[in-house]
Amino acid sequence: GSSVVSSDQEAAAVVLIQWTGGQIGNDGVTTADYVGEMNPGSDVFCPTVGKRAIEDSTIVVMNTSNATINDVSITFKDRLGADVGTPMTNISIPANSQKTFNLFDAAFALPDNFLGAARVQSTGGAPLAVVATTHWGSAGGAYGTFAYNCAATAAAAETLYAPKVQRRV
Repeated sequence: GSSVVSSDQEAAAVVLIQWTGGQIGNDGVTTADYVGEMNPGSDVFCPTVGKRAIEDSTIVVMNTSNATINDVSITFKDRLGADVGTPMTNISIPANSQKTFNLFDAAFALPDNFLGAARVQSTGGAPLAVVATTHWGSAGGAYGTFAYNCAATAAAAETLYAPKVQRRV
């Protein structure tokens, strides 16, 4: 599902996703979180997604408009920038609703061991909120997960800030 958080004052939201039955820890639970999207856009990039035996990415696309849209497309590029797979086009998403797409969907025709990026667009300019999640594990069992907001091109900047970078030795 999806949700909309609104207030008569400034608001923020952090979403926690939890999966059970994975291969991490004694309880088989893994989680990921992301912040609520503040800048939906009609042209959105997910810079790191994968489809490998041990890596399983999902893209969730939310139509944040008050009308059904029928013009969403998802395309992929490999790490060298070449187009890869089969674009999914003319995707219909009801108003204020979401659809979930797994990279193992045969319609995408992505090659085995794919690592690259996804682009989600509404050619009519409808605002989209897009999140990508990735699980690591074998045979569908997650032992690690991360999630992030995909970035709208309208929110792009020439300078980015990474407040914490750490290297383990």
